[in-house]
Amino acid sequence: MADYKRAEEAFAAARRLDAASADGMSTYSTVLWHVKKEATLAGLAHMLVEANPQSAETWCVVGNCFALQNEHEKAIKFFERVRYVTCCN
Repeated sequence: MADYKRAEEAFAAARRLDAASADGMSTYSTVLWHVKKEATLAGLAHMLVEANPQSAETWCVVGNCFALQNEHEKAIKFFERVRYVTCCN
């Protein structure tokens, strides 16, 4: 309930256990967006694009990354890709 610091710590611990998993990473990226962890979010986005390019989770993370960088038009394009990947795969 908006305890973003604690959520960030929990997700970071989960990533140490399974760094390649995309499960739950859209939520983690939203937490990183809230705490303004631009470098961590960018690293997460880069890793997921390489590991899971067909995952809706990946594109949500990328969208959050661009949103944090105030590149809202690019963010919207990636959020639209989430919808396409979800409905068409």
